[in-house]
Formats: sequence, C-alpha cells, structure tokens
Amino acid sequence: MIKKILMILSLGSTVVVAGDLYTSTYLSGSGVIYPHIPTGIENRVSADTIMTKRSVYSASIYFDRYGEFTKDSQKALDKIVDLAKKRGSKDYYIALIGHTSSYTLPSHDIKLNFWSSFWQNMKFRSTSRDTISDEVNRRILRVYNSLNDKGINRDRVYTENRMDRDPIATEATKEGKALNRRVSITLYY
Repeated sequence: MIKKILMILSLGSTVVVAGDLYTSTYLSGSGVIYPHIPTGIENRVSADTIMTKRSVYSASIYFDRYGEFTKDSQKALDKIVDLAKKRGSKDYYIALIGHTSSYTLPSHDIKLNFWSSFWQNMKFRSTSRDTISDEVNRRILRVYNSLNDKGINRDRVYTENRMDRDPIATEATKEGKALNRRVSITLYY
C-alpha cells in the first residue's frame, strides 16, 4: 500500500514538474544537457527569467505547404498579440519553441542487406540534420518577424530550437509528423 502511494506521488510530481520542459536546454543547473541549436535570433531575455513567470496562453503555430500560417495559427497568433498588448507596460514574455518531426541519426539506422537498403532508399529521402534545423529556424523566424510586425518588442521574445525532442503526435503517419512540425508559442506574465 505504501509503495502504491509513493508511486502515485512520484508520478504526480513528475507531471507537475514536466509542465514546461522546453527550456531545459538553457536552464542553469537543470542537469539536462542537450546541444545548443542556434536559431540565428539573439535572445534578449533568458529562459530563467521566463520560468519565473506564469504561462497564460499557449498555442501551436502550423504552416501550409507554401510556408504561410494556417488560418487557425493566424488566429492564435493574433490572440497572443492582443493579450500581450493589453498588458501595456507591464511585464510579459513570449517564448517561441521550434519543433520538427523525428530525425534518426544515420548511426542508429538498422543495417540491411544490399537489396533491402536499395528499396528502402528508393522510398525515403534522406535529409541532413542541419537542413532540418534550418527549416525549424525559418519557421521560428517567420513567427518572430510576424510578432515584430504586429508591434511586439523583440526584447520580450525568447526563441529556442528543440528539433525533434518534444513530439506531440505519432511519427508513424504523415498527419502525426505534420503535427510535430510546429512552433509552440507561449505568453507569460
């Protein structure tokens, strides 16, 4: 009985602690070591500052095949801008976290015989990790520039490229992969 209670408590605390893990890359003293993936945008606010604030509104921004915001994403972006502008001179911060569908290192690929490899390579296109990282950075920059165009101060925006570390859907389907290619936007007060 005591083991069950301890298990429930530990799982419950894990859920609470795991609420905003996106910024674990840059949190000082987090103990989590991930390679820094530069976004090409200077962060004028630190992750530590943002983590002391309360998350007020969060959404996922998706793009159509032409690189434009989907209608729902445009509405979510407009809502964030409206909420931020209502704050006036009071503190607020916006975090933009870029994500992509999973990427497997070539060293993790299963070694197949020649013909299996041949047919596998006919079906799948190989893309380098740097190319995928650049795609994520372009999506982050697109949202960042849109916020700036709408009057959001760049000093209030934090950006981070998380690549494929935080999937929200299965990677087994095209739809799931499409859901994982996103920019998470969160407003903090």
